[in-house]
Amino acid sequence: MSDFKALVHKGLPPAHCCCDSTWRRMPNGEQAVFFVTGPHHEPEPGNYVALCRSSDEGISWGPVETVLRHPAGGAATLSEVSVHQGVISIYVQLHAGRFDHWETAVIRSSNNGQTWSSPQIFAPLPRRSMIRNLYQTRAGSWLLPYQYYEPSRTWEMSVFDDGSIMTPWN
Repeated sequence: MSDFKALVHKGLPPAHCCCDSTWRRMPNGEQAVFFVTGPHHEPEPGNYVALCRSSDEGISWGPVETVLRHPAGGAATLSEVSVHQGVISIYVQLHAGRFDHWETAVIRSSNNGQTWSSPQIFAPLPRRSMIRNLYQTRAGSWLLPYQYYEPSRTWEMSVFDDGSIMTPWN
């Protein structure tokens, strides 16, 4: 097959935002692109995680499927997606819309993304963290690089309000 390009999704009103995309091969062989969408930009209340699928090696893409919305109306933003032993794991940030009241969570699917678990706090990482490029070594170990914003006062504050957006830990 020769090189080609295809439009997976274009953000249109009322969901202009389309960012943080991650391509993965699903357990059933389909391709999927996971991304953040909803309202106008990120971060914003109403951001949510979505996906589009392709069953023809990326030549055409299906409609947007909602994967996760914040249960209380805040924002759900995407950090990383892994597919391992038939299970899709999506690592997300759940926050009130400005990276405030920010929890790092994971949802999982064992049926090719037809259904998803409820978000579970991802306890190995501190609050206010994002996974960056999950990597599996040749030996089979997983490396989990992450970015973290240390609160200057309380984790409930926005990283914009407490200034930690300027000093991430990597």
